[in-house]
Order: sequence, then C-alpha cells, then structure tokens
Amino acid sequence: MTKTLKQPTQPLQRGFTLIEMIVAMVIFALIGIASYTLLNESRHIATVVELKGDRLAELQRAALKLEQDIEQFAFRRTRNEFGDLVPLLRGESGFNDNSGYLEFTRSGWFNPAALPRSDLEHLIYKLKEGTLWRLSWYYLDRGGENADLKRPLLTGVKKFSIGFLKGKDDWTDIWNNADNDNIDSIPRAISIEIELYEGITFKRIFRLGGSLS
Repeated sequence: MTKTLKQPTQPLQRGFTLIEMIVAMVIFALIGIASYTLLNESRHIATVVELKGDRLAELQRAALKLEQDIEQFAFRRTRNEFGDLVPLLRGESGFNDNSGYLEFTRSGWFNPAALPRSDLEHLIYKLKEGTLWRLSWYYLDRGGENADLKRPLLTGVKKFSIGFLKGKDDWTDIWNNADNDNIDSIPRAISIEIELYEGITFKRIFRLGGSLS
C-alpha cells in the first residue's frame, strides 16, 4: 500500500487592508503636524522671551537715568531764550503717546572732557510719538529752544504719567505750567509712571522736599 506524503501547509501571508493603510497614514501625518507645531511654538516662545528681555533692559536703563537725574535735582534758577526766568521745576502729565513732560535742573553732570560748562544740567523729559526723549542744554541760560543733546531713552511708550504731591494725599498732574509768581515752588514728591504698549508699567515716587507723611 502506497503512502501519500502530505506537504506541510504554509501560513497564509495577510497584507494590510486599504482602511488600515489609510489609518496609518493619518496617524503619521498627525504626528508630523504635532512635531512641527511644537518646534514652531518653541521657536516663537524663545523669540518672545528674548524680545521681553531686550525691552526689560531698555526700560531699566531709562528708569535708572530718570532716577539719577531726579535725585540730583538742583535748586538753581535758569532763563529761557527770551531771558525770562524758568521755574525750578515744571511739568504736566501725559494722556497719550504724544504728551507729557518734566523740566528741571540737575547737579553732578560728569565732565570727563573738561568742556567749558557747568556741572549743572538743565533738561526736559518729553514723550513724543511713543518715544521718551531726554533733552538737555550745555548752558543753563540757554540761547535757543532747540536742545544741544537729544537722546531717545525708551520706545513703545503708550503713556507718560506724572504726579506732583502738593500736600498730604494732595496730588496734581500739572506743576508751574502757567505764568505765576511762585516759580521757586517745588512739590514734596514726584510720581513717575511709564506705560508700555506691551502692558508693562513702571512706577516710582521720588521725594523732593519734606516728608511724605
């Protein structure tokens, strides 16, 4: 009797169905999109942090200059280009990005080049078109309206608010802005508030005369 040898059966090779292929393609596409989005967002965050760092440094430099000038306030009368006496201090709070100024004289102006000038410096802080400017003159009794030195301190300023303390809890936003006989008067303190378009606000109060209490 003849025996028939049976060939071992091979397992069937099953391929991917069309639906499985589509699902796999969709998954890979989603992973790619997520990876690109994460990378792009990381780059964006790094740029924002760097921008904020630069803006913070710019604000700190401007604030330091303001602080140095106000703390060196000098009780010295000056005259304008018409020969009229100028108040020891005058200013007005701003209400937009093109208003607000503070004018006074400071002492301790460093003179490393030994120029023929005083160590007193008459200056004006002025907000114009979103930029805070520091204007100053070589000579206190200036012969013209145009400043000798013009320095942009801070850009992107939305508002330059100034408050002047007359008495206890008595603040005003204007000081010696009109002709009067009290040009030698100074406030007890000055409040400076700088608002940037990014929503950052810097505020300081500087004492000038007498106690704040």
